[in-house]
Amino acid sequence: MKTILTLLVGLSALITSAQGITEEYLLGRWEQDNKKGVIMFFSIDVCGELNYNIISAATGGNIKVLKAKIEEGEFYLNTVNEVNDWYALHKYTAIDKNTMEVVVKNEYSVHKLIYKRIK
Repeated sequence: MKTILTLLVGLSALITSAQGITEEYLLGRWEQDNKKGVIMFFSIDVCGELNYNIISAATGGNIKVLKAKIEEGEFYLNTVNEVNDWYALHKYTAIDKNTMEVVVKNEYSVHKLIYKRIK
């Protein structure tokens, strides 16, 4: 019985310490270590709404966000690069307070990337 209780307490601690993505978690500037992909800026405006600016690191142009949502501790972006007519679904998962993994799916491929909070 004592072993089961210890396991339950340990599991509970693990679950509550797991970091999910929230609006507050996203705040700041995020980039890949290799400076490729996109640069993301997140802020909260005076009305309490999440603002985002997604920029192509390759071209410097804005990436249009079609939809953004946080669901069950993960962040999802549907984007289109209008210059190339290239659509993608991005799924972000928190690794720690300054690191996210993203899986990017488009019509050509699937990529796993790591993003770090810069500021």
